[in-house]
Amino acid sequence: MNKKLIFAIAGAVSICLGGAASADTLNFGNTPNGSDTFTSTSISFVNPGSTGPVNGIFTGFGCSNCLTMFGFTSSTATPFEVLSVSNGGNTDNIFLSSVSFVTIAGGIDILGIGTSVINGGPAQAISFFLTTQGTPGEPTSYSGTVTTTPVPPTWLMFTASLFGLALFAYRGSKKRASAMFA
Repeated sequence: MNKKLIFAIAGAVSICLGGAASADTLNFGNTPNGSDTFTSTSISFVNPGSTGPVNGIFTGFGCSNCLTMFGFTSSTATPFEVLSVSNGGNTDNIFLSSVSFVTIAGGIDILGIGTSVINGGPAQAISFFLTTQGTPGEPTSYSGTVTTTPVPPTWLMFTASLFGLALFAYRGSKKRASAMFA
């Protein structure tokens, strides 16, 4: 067996067995002082709320009474700021470029995609999920999660390895075909 092919197979196997990219999360909610009021197409907030637990790029944003939520509707022009967290001199602003309201039994779920901008730095792609329970039009509780959506480098490397294996197989079949006709 060709040495290059063996190394390519070993590389592909090691990449496949490597860990997948993990997403960073920022969990948030209305406790201890916030609340929300919702309809099937809008939501407004009484601030402040709190965050935690957090990990990854959101480390340092786990705090109480540091979350400001901004009300919006299903027809709010995008992108718009949905929340801001300030803690220890750091600020994270979450903007949504797409949002959908889903009516559930006893409340609504709000799903969106957008960006997180930490301390004015580069925008990081995120997904947004908020759920609220209670009677529409009455103050209720809410909770949610902001999750980063990184490009999984494991899949990118795996695809490159498969392409390399295909190239080796193609080159090997060309050599065998030319040897047959010689």
